[in-house]
Amino acid sequence: MARVARCPLAVGFVVATAVLLQTLRLSASDDGDRTAEEIRAEASLRGDTAKGRPLPLAAVWNAGWTSQGYTPEFQIEMIREGHHVLPTFYLPTPDGNNKDWSYYDKPLQETARWRLPLTLKSTQWEAPLLSNPRTVMESRSCGSSGKCLAPFGPLDAWSAVGTRWGSTSLLRELEQKYPDPPLVMFLSNNEAARLPWTAISEDPGYRSRSEGGDDAAAEQAAIGAAWSARYRALELGFRNALDKPRWSACAIFVGFNAFGPGYIGRWSGWREHSLLAQNNMTPESEGWDGASVSFYVNVGDPSTDYAVWGPQVAAMNWVPMQEQLRKKRPNFWFEMSTWDGALEGDARSKPAEYRRRGQVVEPARYGGMVQFGMWLLRPRSVREYRGYLERTTDTEPYLAQIVAAVDRVYTNPTLKRFWREGTLVANTAHDHPYSAALPDWFTTTKRWFLLDTSIDPPRPWTLRTELKVFALALSMGQPGSRQWLVYAHAPLGGQESVAIDIPGYKSVAVSIKVGGTFVVVDERSQSVHEL
Repeated sequence: MARVARCPLAVGFVVATAVLLQTLRLSASDDGDRTAEEIRAEASLRGDTAKGRPLPLAAVWNAGWTSQGYTPEFQIEMIREGHHVLPTFYLPTPDGNNKDWSYYDKPLQETARWRLPLTLKSTQWEAPLLSNPRTVMESRSCGSSGKCLAPFGPLDAWSAVGTRWGSTSLLRELEQKYPDPPLVMFLSNNEAARLPWTAISEDPGYRSRSEGGDDAAAEQAAIGAAWSARYRALELGFRNALDKPRWSACAIFVGFNAFGPGYIGRWSGWREHSLLAQNNMTPESEGWDGASVSFYVNVGDPSTDYAVWGPQVAAMNWVPMQEQLRKKRPNFWFEMSTWDGALEGDARSKPAEYRRRGQVVEPARYGGMVQFGMWLLRPRSVREYRGYLERTTDTEPYLAQIVAAVDRVYTNPTLKRFWREGTLVANTAHDHPYSAALPDWFTTTKRWFLLDTSIDPPRPWTLRTELKVFALALSMGQPGSRQWLVYAHAPLGGQESVAIDIPGYKSVAVSIKVGGTFVVVDERSQSVHEL
């Protein structure tokens, strides 16, 4: 049967916490059908629609490997309660290490009844290639394992491994039970070991095609194009192996961090780890239909949620990348993955570190940080990371913050309007503090969006500079009748009467909560009111 792509997003081919949770459930609509309709409508919107930006969805990485995690049944129940959740299931694996049918059965029936979009998440699909001598190479550049994928390995091997993933009997059964989804996202953690571009000369495939004398820019371009071709070959094999035409047409392939890096300019050696090339800020995305960027406080480095070295500042580098990519590929699925650096029982855990410093750790603090990233980037979905064995009893208060932040966009008309139509306000009074070893063409790119406040520390800032407040603004309207939506959060504790400077207008006084505060500033009436 001929496969006809009819899907607009098929871009490859075409305690206090308990009170919060209870409040969410009581205030959420009990009309699951209506919520499902909203989820389906927003997930199906094209990125270039006249309606404006699609509204966000909440999602998870922990899809319930154990019954104590965020199982599909748990997610479906959240939708019944009126929460805007993109259902996520584990993708069946070719090696047979899978969940049994009882994991899929009832929640898939509900997903199909509501005609919801769905995510099938997994480990990296290319992992089997690491045992294939045709596609792997050994090098000290490959890290501790000494083995990694070669960018110029044979394309047919990549296509074949995609075919294996798309041909499993359990995936066939999922297609049979739900043959007509509006969108199927195949989500990879995309963390297979790959040869760094700085070691490209070690790849025999590159040496055979190169005449020698390539400069760094040519090497980066060559390796970027090579990876893109291989991931597209894998995805083509995957897509062609799908049984149902609707699945083939509506599938998108999304990779974790398949985007430009947020660390651009953070230290002098960052370019050794990036494929950033002139006129292409995101070559890492070329082989994918979407990316899930890591808005993380990382364990193992000095990053925090209250300093210049942190996700809020790093994520500003993604704004110009989004703008460039949206012009070329408006249907590229851009989502953010979020994490607070929590590791249960581990002294390296960021919350544990904060407590040792005498700070208060609470779910609202995480929610404030996540909302900053949401309104900075306005992603298609906000996917919360937790380990696959973590339990809802320990982590649900944190997921609740994300779900509440997403639902708020649907229920508040002002937030909905600014999400769809607002313009992020750049602060041109300062350069982005990540400014080391920038290429000349990148130095004029607008990538600083943190607003000045009356309690900012003196400049110049270092990576360790602590910030009591993070504030940004979106604008709408013409001079004389402009409105601004200002969002700010205070991770180290609430702040009273903070003056926030709106570029091109004036300062406004705002009291800022740990979990975040929204205010609307109206130029015509000279008013400032909190939402």
